[in-house]
Amino acid sequence: MRSEEMRAEGLGHGFWLGMLAVFVWCLWRILAGEAWPLDDELSHYQISAEVWNDPAQLLHLWSRPGRNVFHAPVAGFGLEVTRIWTLVWAMVAIWLAASEARRMRVAGLVFLPLLVGFQCWFPELAGTVLTQTPFMLAWIAGVWLAARGRLRGAAVCFGLLGLIRHEGVAISAMWGLWVAAAPGGLLRELAARNWAKVGPAFLRAGELGLWTLLPHMVLNVATFFENGTWPFLIYFDEKPTEMYGSGPIWHFVPLIVAGAGLPVILLAMAGVRRIKEKAWVGVLYWTYPAYFLLHSVIFWRGMFASGGYYHFLMPMAPWLGIMALAGLGGIHQRGWRYAVLSLVVFFGLLMPQEQVSHQLSEDEGHLTKVPMKSPAELVRSLRFPAPPRQLGIFQTGVKDGSRWLDENLGEDEKWFSCHVAVGHFRQNDRGRQLGFSEFQSPEAKAKIPEGTVFLWEAKYAQEENFGWTEEDLAKGWEKVVEWANGTVVVYRRVDL
Repeated sequence: MRSEEMRAEGLGHGFWLGMLAVFVWCLWRILAGEAWPLDDELSHYQISAEVWNDPAQLLHLWSRPGRNVFHAPVAGFGLEVTRIWTLVWAMVAIWLAASEARRMRVAGLVFLPLLVGFQCWFPELAGTVLTQTPFMLAWIAGVWLAARGRLRGAAVCFGLLGLIRHEGVAISAMWGLWVAAAPGGLLRELAARNWAKVGPAFLRAGELGLWTLLPHMVLNVATFFENGTWPFLIYFDEKPTEMYGSGPIWHFVPLIVAGAGLPVILLAMAGVRRIKEKAWVGVLYWTYPAYFLLHSVIFWRGMFASGGYYHFLMPMAPWLGIMALAGLGGIHQRGWRYAVLSLVVFFGLLMPQEQVSHQLSEDEGHLTKVPMKSPAELVRSLRFPAPPRQLGIFQTGVKDGSRWLDENLGEDEKWFSCHVAVGHFRQNDRGRQLGFSEFQSPEAKAKIPEGTVFLWEAKYAQEENFGWTEEDLAKGWEKVVEWANGTVVVYRRVDL
C-alpha cells in the first residue's frame, strides 16, 4: 500500500464493528458469569469499595494505589459496574493501539480489534477488577503520548506503572533511558559533543524525571503522613514470601502462547520482522518483549513473590495485536488471510486456557478431594464458545457456608474466616466479625472465646500465614456442618 493510502486509511465501519463484537462478547461474560478468575479480584474490589468510607484505603499497598485510583471512583456502585467500567477502558486501550498502528503505517486496521480482543486472555481479564487493564492502559497511553511529543503526559503514564504493578518500575526506567538517548536527550547530546545543548538537555531530563517520579512522590508522602511508612521500600524486599516458588526461565513461553492464542503469537513473530518503524519512539515498543523477559527472570529466580501466572503478561495484548496485524499483512491471498483471522476468533471464543485453569483451580483436585482430570479429559471437556465462568465445587461450598452464616449467626455472635469470598457472598452483617490476623500465634488461638464460629476452608485457612489445619482444629473445636467434600466446614469453639 502506498504511503498516501496509508495516511488516508482511517478507523472505518469495519473497525468499529470489530470493537462492538469484542465488547459484546466480553460484556456477556461479565453479566452471565458468577465466578472470578482470581480471588485477588474480590480483595481488590472490596478495598476499592471501602475507599468510599475510608479514603486512607486508597493508599493500600497490596491493593496497588495506582489500581485503586482507577477503580475506586465507581466501586461503590457494585462489582458488575466496576467490571464494566474496566472493560470500557480496555476498549480505549484497543483504540490507542489502533491509532499507533496507523501512525506506524501498519495496514489493515479494520482487523486490529479482533487481533487484540480475541486473544484468549482478553475476555477473561479485560473486565476484571485486577491490575491488568489499568496497567495495559497506562502503558499504551504512555507510548501513544510519547509518539506525539506529549512527553509530560507520557512521563506521568510511565510513572504510574510502578503504582499499578511493582515490576512497572522497570518499564519506567526504560522510559528514562529513551528520554536520555532520543534526539534532544542528554546522552545523545553528550555522545555528539554538542556542549551547547547539554545544559538544556540536562534540564529537560530533570523535568521529565520529576514528572515520572511525581506519582511515586505523592504516594510516598501521603502514606508517610497516614501511617509513617515508605512504600518505596517494597522494591528492596526481594523475597517477601517463599510460598510462590520458582520455575525454569522458559516458564512463560507456553503461557504466553496459551494466553494470547497460538495464531496471534505466530502472526506477531512474523510481524516483528515486517515492522518498518524508524522514529525513535519505536524503541518504546521493545519495552513489551523486555517486560516478558523481566517476568521470566523474576520467576526463574523466585523473586518478588511472583506466582508465575499467565495473567501477568496480559498487558502485552496491544503490542501483540499490532505485531500480529503487521504479520497478517504478509499474507497476500485474501482467502488465507481470512482463514487465519477465523482461527484467531475461534481461539478467542474457545478460551482453552481459561477453561482449563478454572477446572484445575476450582472444580477438581486437592481442594475438593476429587481425582484430577487427565489432559485428554480436560481437552474433551472444553466447550465452544467458552461459557461464562461459573462457581466450581469449592467456590459453591464457600457460598453455601457464607449463606449458613447469614441464616444461623446471632446478632452479637463472634465469627471469622480466612477466605475473601465470604464477604462477597454474605447478604447481611449479623454477627461480630473478628480479624483472623489476631489469631496467628498459638497463644492467641488458645484465647479465642468459647462459642466463636469459624468458617474454615482448605484453600487459605491452612496456609502458613493463618495455620489452621484440620489437625489444629481437632481439639477445642466442634464440627457443625460441611460442604464441598469436607473442604468447607463450619467449626464452633467449645470449652476445653
